[in-house]
Amino acid sequence: MAGQDTTRRREFVGKLHRVGVPPENVTLVAVDKPPTANHRNWTVITKLEDETRNSDAALTDDADLVITAQANDILVARMCVFFTTVAAADFQFGFASTASEDLFEAFGSYDPHGPTVPLMFHHDLLADTTSVLGASPGQGAIMANIRLDNGATATQFSFQWAQNTSNAGDTVVKSGSTIEYFLVGG
Repeated sequence: MAGQDTTRRREFVGKLHRVGVPPENVTLVAVDKPPTANHRNWTVITKLEDETRNSDAALTDDADLVITAQANDILVARMCVFFTTVAAADFQFGFASTASEDLFEAFGSYDPHGPTVPLMFHHDLLADTTSVLGASPGQGAIMANIRLDNGATATQFSFQWAQNTSNAGDTVVKSGSTIEYFLVGG
């Protein structure tokens, strides 16, 4: 390995050995090493344009934050969604799949608009929803970790959202919202 800093490697291995890690069990990998077939590659979906809804409190799929999973795939994802809404409408969200799942779990936090503090949520059913009640107009964010063990049929997994209370004011999921994921084949 041309150009490897062997002095630094010896120092690092020596420190590990002093805390009980035998040197033969240490493998150092270059940070700029390209991914191989045995490594997970994350796919990122980024919302490029704002999506607006008003006068509608029925959860529906986001136009961009949708993932296709094959039969028996395990989907692992993390999500960050930014939104704005008017005080009377607030915001609600959930997740959906077009096929039956063997296991689903989503947990994370949301920061409602307005003076309230960030709150935690946990969904263990696709039918679960969370209402984000800020009681004032403004911006909010949702951060989530997601796992879906898909059943025997391919599926479209999606982030769903709507106004919590139907209102003529705009509720918007902002551009820059992302969901990044990888699939483990079944």
